[in-house]
Amino acid sequence: MSGFRTVKLHLPQLHCAMGDDWENVWAALGSPAVPGPAPWPDELAAASAHVAREPELAPYGVDRKLVRTMEKQARMALVGAGRLLEAWRPDHLADRPETGLFMGLPTIDEPLPSLAVLESWHAAGGRDDWNTTLMRETQPFSGLSLLNSSACAHIAATFGLNGPMAAYSPFADAGLSAVIDGVHAVAEAECSHAVIGAVSTKLDPLLPLQHAHWEGRAGGLRVPGEASAFLLASADAGRNDPVLLGYARGCHPLRDDHGDMLVDLIAQTLEMGRCTPTDVGWVLSNQPWQAAHKESLHRALFAFAPLHLPIEARFGYVGPAAATLAVGLVLEGMRRQRRWLTHGARWEALPMDASCALLVMYSPMGQIAVALIGRDRS
Repeated sequence: MSGFRTVKLHLPQLHCAMGDDWENVWAALGSPAVPGPAPWPDELAAASAHVAREPELAPYGVDRKLVRTMEKQARMALVGAGRLLEAWRPDHLADRPETGLFMGLPTIDEPLPSLAVLESWHAAGGRDDWNTTLMRETQPFSGLSLLNSSACAHIAATFGLNGPMAAYSPFADAGLSAVIDGVHAVAEAECSHAVIGAVSTKLDPLLPLQHAHWEGRAGGLRVPGEASAFLLASADAGRNDPVLLGYARGCHPLRDDHGDMLVDLIAQTLEMGRCTPTDVGWVLSNQPWQAAHKESLHRALFAFAPLHLPIEARFGYVGPAAATLAVGLVLEGMRRQRRWLTHGARWEALPMDASCALLVMYSPMGQIAVALIGRDRS
């Protein structure tokens, strides 16, 4: 369906270790990201993390007794949605057109495959020393709830959202799927507007183990981070407004070779967007600048080596939030007519001299999601 090109993407919001103001975060991208102390014992392999400040829920009327029962990631998601809705209609939070909610969440319905390791820890009593930190036995990828819909329902109930809801989990491709399907919901008149957001995995002493389980599938262990990011999709795009031009999603059956799949998905995305590789002025992904990733992007887009921005090099490993952070960076870059690029270890902001940006999100289980965002001049 081509109607999704008429859906405007706007009002990006974020909450991360660098702050919750785009002015400050944009400026900080030019400085090295220094992780802070993580809330787990130093003897673990990952002793640092990009930790976000505690979100403040009092302005949204959430009872303090309820706040005490919520994971930090759930509070970050609630604040992100609230800040977006305030920016959209500050005087009429409960009086808006039919509005949907599409979320990328780090939640699962089944334990992840590192269970044997975790069971051995319990058998040896190794987790007892951390009870003062954890206060519960919830695994990090089950941090919001075992039922994804509950996080969405909490946001919808707090802010009176009355449209369709959907949740995707638990990896970076989930955040981009929330963007794609939220845009389609507006384009297909399921709702007038869609609140789209994602939040990172909660920080937990078990998180390094679960990351290590995927080592080799997702490029090795990375520094975890906390972040949430939101944006609004609205059915009133005008000429030159940022829109979703094209997308593609797939899953590669082999753990260590995504190259051919990525090339095919980028080709499909460009065809849907009626664009060529030369239209792409910025590539944002959740992958480090590794040889295999670089080679795949070269094959798909030819010679564009300096155009890549690895999200997690600045924000940490933020799971589903990587995709919505990337969209927010693109929207902010289009507003400024600037883009952050990497030249090895050096970062610089250059003019935005091409019409669109390409987002590439990988999951350690083989999923890949690709999206093209630009100004629709058709």
